[in-house]
Amino acid sequence: HEASLSQYVPFTAHVAEADGSTTAFGIMLPPETAWVDVERTGDLEFVVRAGGRVETVGVRLVGAAATAATVAATQIHGRMIRIGRITIEFDVPPGETTDGSTHGRPELALTWSAGSIAAQISITD
Repeated sequence: HEASLSQYVPFTAHVAEADGSTTAFGIMLPPETAWVDVERTGDLEFVVRAGGRVETVGVRLVGAAATAATVAATQIHGRMIRIGRITIEFDVPPGETTDGSTHGRPELALTWSAGSIAAQISITD
């Protein structure tokens, strides 16, 4: 059943920052993504793999209202995004990046013209 895929959050991170704030974000699935898998590869390291429908795949990076300025101001540089102490590095740069922020909820939608993508997520101490 696919009715709840738009609400599915296969990866979330809540990280305390040095200034006392918390960076929080989750990875969600847009309609073009058929599946996602998350694997813990180290103490604070993870790999996210996603597969698409009809050679298009995407992910949505969604933040908490407390970090709206951080996530909304976040831009992807080549294959990498940095949000506070969190680094997300994709295997290939996305073909399209869209700011889908609404009502104080920051969201960055990334899409690729590919069957699947992978991302390494690292959280620094």
